[in-house]
Amino acid sequence: MPPITGVVEKKLFESAWNFLTGWFTRKKQVEMLKHELAEERSGRLVFEKLMSELECYQDDENMYWRKDGKGGPYCGICLDHDQKKTPMTHAGKGTFYCCIHKQYFRTKECREREENRPQPKQPSYGEHGWMAR
Repeated sequence: MPPITGVVEKKLFESAWNFLTGWFTRKKQVEMLKHELAEERSGRLVFEKLMSELECYQDDENMYWRKDGKGGPYCGICLDHDQKKTPMTHAGKGTFYCCIHKQYFRTKECREREENRPQPKQPSYGEHGWMAR
């Protein structure tokens, strides 16, 4: 066998080997990407289903409540930015607290009640005030 033929056969074998190993590597990468995409889609679908069960009350500082009335409120920041359903702690009449963001949220009724609350009388500085003595 002439030496040139052996070199050609060796190069042909190396090319075929490189092609097959590259093909298997790409196929494995494609399978991994498909798996990652499926995980991401399922996570997004779970979050979309969760959001369909909740209703945002913009007047209540964007707190989320379950539409069926069986849960809430949930932190709007956690849901909108972190995509986590974080129940808030009841902190008083119409006030709720998010432990993650360390922030208080108030309902519209609570804010209106505070605005309409009678203000304490200011000390008088007139003729009969406490400084007039």
